Amino acid sequence: MPVLHLPDFSKTFVVETDASGVAIDVVLSQGGHPHSFFSKKLNPKMKVATAYVWEMCVVTESIKKWRQYLLGQHFHIFTDQRSLKELLQQKIQTPEQQKWVPKLQGFNFEIFLQTWETKSGC
Repeated sequence: MPVLHLPDFSKTFVVETDASGVAIDVVLSQGGHPHSFFSKKLNPKMKVATAYVWEMCVVTESIKKWRQYLLGQHFHIFTDQRSLKELLQQKIQTPEQQKWVPKLQGFNFEIFLQTWETKSGC
């Protein structure tokens, strides 16, 4: 089990997300060392949602959870949902996007596609 490290605000934070039909899991790390993590079960309404909605939920939940670390910092988000890579450039069409995208405004981040080969334990 990796040892959790204290944050170093001179380094880039990395948020690694994963979502399934049961729960969301997120790791906040820097330099390959985990800083914090959390997991949350999905409610019945979310369990029947699409994978895109699960992943958008986990991104916004993680930013909300670690706001005090991420606000004012440039950080990276890794997700396995290809369509989220261009989240902030997409046309907002769904109720979920209308609810969650405004919560991301004011944060300085890039979203990267995380493949199974690059997955580091999230």
